[in-house]
Amino acid sequence: MLSNTPQWVAAYTNSRAEKKMEEVLRNSGYEVYLPLKRTPRKWSDRIKMVDMPLLPSYLFIRIIGKQVVPLRSTPGIVTLIHFKGDIAVVPDRDIEAMKKLVQSQQNIVVQNYNKMRKGTRVRITHGSFSGLEGEVVSDNKDGNFAVIIECLSVSLVTTINHEFMEVIEPPTQANSLKSNRWNL
Repeated sequence: MLSNTPQWVAAYTNSRAEKKMEEVLRNSGYEVYLPLKRTPRKWSDRIKMVDMPLLPSYLFIRIIGKQVVPLRSTPGIVTLIHFKGDIAVVPDRDIEAMKKLVQSQQNIVVQNYNKMRKGTRVRITHGSFSGLEGEVVSDNKDGNFAVIIECLSVSLVTTINHEFMEVIEPPTQANSLKSNRWNL
């Protein structure tokens, strides 16, 4: 339960709406933090450095208890993150640590192996396999994932960087057992 003392909470936004939601919420009087990292993006004719969210679809909002209801009804906010039934409070020290890391301009790689473990159904979001769906069958120490992509009744196995995949379905016992047949 949130108190009347301002606390940071994490909000999950519509896909690729983080920057827009940051602006909307800031203009509505909220204190908002959207951690961004400079990332090279390639177009057909050039490569450009752009600011991308460090944690896609997440932003942090400092609120008091009575601000929960209007925040939940804000178009573009899908949900506030909950833990054990209560709105999850992000400690100030975690927000400050994130700010320091982002300001240092170090190369930061976010790795969430819980979502991208064996058996996870994923969709490729970038590169020549963009739009294809597959299953994570193995991961390695470099942060890349081997993915099985089934199309045209053919199984292809390739290595795709985890940043170029989005989770469709978390692993289930059935998916995990099925993926054990691959020894990569």
